[in-house]
Amino acid sequence: MLKKMLILLFVTVLLTGCSGKTKEELYAEGVRLLNENNPGGAIVALKNALEKDSNFVDARFQLARAYVKNGKVDAADKELQKVLLQNPALKDAHIELARVLLLLGKPDEAIREATPYMNESADALETAGLAYAAKNNYDEAITLLKKAAATSDPRSDAGLSLAQVYANAGRMTDAKTQIATVLEKSPGKTKALYLLGQLQLAENKPDEAQKTYDQILAKNPTDSEAAYRKAMIYLSRGQEDQALALGRQLLEKAPKSALGNLIEGLALFHQKKYGESIAPLQRGVGAMPSPLGYFYLGQAHFYKNEPEQAMNQFQKALDLNPNFVQARIFSALVLLQQRRTDDAITEAKKAIEKDEKNAVAYNVLASALMAKGQVDEASRAFSRAIEIAPNYADAHMKKGMLSLSLGKVQEAENELKTVVNLSPELLNSRMMLFTHYMRQKQHDKALQLMKDGLKGTSDDGFLYNAMAATAFAGNKPDDGLKYLQKAKELNPALPDPYINTASYYLRLKQPEKAAAEYQALLVKDPKNLKALLSLGMLAEQQKKDAEALSYYTKAKEAGTPFGAAALAEYHMRKQQSDRAISVLDDSIKSHAKEFALYEMKGLIYLSEKKFKEALKTFEAAEAVDANRALPFIVNTHAAAGDYAAALGKLEAALKAKPDRLDLQAEMVRVAVLKKDYPLAADFARRIISQRPTQAAGHVLLAGVHDSQNDIAAAIDSAKKGVAVEPKNDGAHMMLAALYAKKRDYSAAHSAYAAAAKANPKNIAARFGQASLYDLSGNRKEAEKGYRAVLKTDPRYVPALNNLAFLLAASGGGGKDEAIRLATEALRIAPNDPALMDTLGYIYIKNGRYEDARPLIEKAVELLPKNPSVLYHAGMLYAATGQKVKALASLEAAVKAGDFPEAKDARALLERLQRS
Repeated sequence: MLKKMLILLFVTVLLTGCSGKTKEELYAEGVRLLNENNPGGAIVALKNALEKDSNFVDARFQLARAYVKNGKVDAADKELQKVLLQNPALKDAHIELARVLLLLGKPDEAIREATPYMNESADALETAGLAYAAKNNYDEAITLLKKAAATSDPRSDAGLSLAQVYANAGRMTDAKTQIATVLEKSPGKTKALYLLGQLQLAENKPDEAQKTYDQILAKNPTDSEAAYRKAMIYLSRGQEDQALALGRQLLEKAPKSALGNLIEGLALFHQKKYGESIAPLQRGVGAMPSPLGYFYLGQAHFYKNEPEQAMNQFQKALDLNPNFVQARIFSALVLLQQRRTDDAITEAKKAIEKDEKNAVAYNVLASALMAKGQVDEASRAFSRAIEIAPNYADAHMKKGMLSLSLGKVQEAENELKTVVNLSPELLNSRMMLFTHYMRQKQHDKALQLMKDGLKGTSDDGFLYNAMAATAFAGNKPDDGLKYLQKAKELNPALPDPYINTASYYLRLKQPEKAAAEYQALLVKDPKNLKALLSLGMLAEQQKKDAEALSYYTKAKEAGTPFGAAALAEYHMRKQQSDRAISVLDDSIKSHAKEFALYEMKGLIYLSEKKFKEALKTFEAAEAVDANRALPFIVNTHAAAGDYAAALGKLEAALKAKPDRLDLQAEMVRVAVLKKDYPLAADFARRIISQRPTQAAGHVLLAGVHDSQNDIAAAIDSAKKGVAVEPKNDGAHMMLAALYAKKRDYSAAHSAYAAAAKANPKNIAARFGQASLYDLSGNRKEAEKGYRAVLKTDPRYVPALNNLAFLLAASGGGGKDEAIRLATEALRIAPNDPALMDTLGYIYIKNGRYEDARPLIEKAVELLPKNPSVLYHAGMLYAATGQKVKALASLEAAVKAGDFPEAKDARALLERLQRS
């Protein structure tokens, strides 16, 4: 009990410690703290004094001064107004109010407040002089400040204010002379030395400024401001090591120094050690919040690909200084990275409002507009960036890319040439133009461009590697191999020459030589992921399972999530899902923010119908990226038959963001999966009601009708979508697909043509027209259409696949090209069973049955009910004497219903049954 009493007594003493002091004692304490440069403590003490006596004028006046020192100018203004109500004749309060009005950006009011006291106060003269300077009336300002400097106490800053105004007026010699006068009267005066250093930097004399800051540090080694300014000089020269050492020296003497931590963080940042820079930058802004500190902290997160953290820091910088244009630009970049294009556009425009001649802001705005598809506005913004900064290479490059996307080939080439001429040393711009030439099949221009860039350094390895591409494209493989060998000699650590040489040997069906190239690369770079995975794939193809597992394991041990994913995929191909999950779990421990690992793990569980485990995995992924995780969570609920949970998850997301059309569309899709067609139609009609001038709701409603096989109603809805938004190519595409399903190929052709007109970049519309020719038996026009699509996009997989199948089916001399096209399609999308089936079918047509076997059998495994795939399996087994397997496959194909090759399948089945 006694112990409790003592504790209570101790707490009581603590609580009454301040209240036991008199107002005079609290006032004296506040003044002392203010003089010790502790305005926060002074404010507390002076407020306590005023609580005892609200008419204590001296305490209120000192409280106002403390607020000024603490940066709370508005609060100071209010307290001074109260002081003058209590004592209108208090001269010091009028002069202090004049200073506050000046700080509030009210120079005219400051002058009115200070003028009556100029004959008797140097402080009033100084304040009035600075107010006139704020109005750019430098002559009057200098006159008043000269008087103030002549009459004031030597400890006053009037002389320095005069020097600052001289500098602002462009009279640098007078400014330096005035500083010298101040230093003559007060040798080593820190404020004077700071101003001198500032002027020396303005005159681009960093060596002299550094000596000035050294004078301050010699007198006071813990002067963090001087150390900071000196460190900035080091960083401006690229002397990061010296800046880092200076920051750490300061921290040894003052471990909690905000500027010491900031120096250390900035030095590490400039050394591109972004992860290491974060902790000292956080300590710096924690002790002393500053826009610059938050800005660099945001950049560190940005370059570490941590957009959410970066955005948070940029916003803090903007909260402290809304006019901080660079922070605004980086915010726009983060938003663009997150595909929040509208927000990115808004931020970029705000930056331009603050600085209309900021080329970078226009460049970011143009990039956001381009991402949104507003190409005309984007082009104008790029042009404005180039107008402001004609040598701005990045703007020229992006404008060139935009021109390419619009089919303005010559304009694009001109922009890219400009980039190369502006920055001939930059490889990326040269490679952009190189890629353009290669796509235009201008191999000679591409080769010369690379030769022009040679400068006898290791970077030439990149150029020789590119020169090899021109040789292979021109069917000069010997030259290509020579260029690749030269690239290896100049830059042995560059992986591309080894990989490209290996690719050449693989095309020649020489896996041993390809493996030798990958092995040579591993000698230079033992953790090269491409080499390890390629060797694993080669070993797997050769049925060397132990060797394949070894390479995939090494890829995982290289420490990247991609290596782990490759090993997991290998285990899945071996039907070892437990091992795959174990590999992914282990990788997640060290790559907890890598969404793809969670995605793969969850999909494995889904494929095995382990819905609880899948849901738990995707919910863990939600903490990494909620937007990306949402569709997986919804699909898992739907796959488990828990449609209410799927819809509930979507409804919760819509509450947070009610305008998201993609979420509304998902509501429709899930309702269709549930087979609750009235509910799905209701969701679609809500979208129509909310967006009456958009086609989206009508297209979704068309999909609902299509799911019920009500083609007429579906077509009617799609037509309404086209009517309300004629330029919506998606609505035309839906209408085309419905007409094709109805086998009204003429109407489908017209709809695809309308889609292509609405959006000339819609390659799927042109592919759709070609596929209609194919379906209707017009192979000549189909081939022509597919080739036109591939001319625009040589990697468009559906066209590669269909053209390959068409050439193989028609026989003649197109079989080799068919194999090349199908192989390229499978290379681009190696896990697509339809592509496996196509290449396998082509091998069958060419009599290459053993090449066809693994492809066809894998396609059957992945598409066990697809009649075309089953028919091709029947063809393979029939050709290789496996009659029982052939009959089983063909019977299953015929039973599956109608398909384009059904007639041929029945004929082969009958022939085998008769034999």
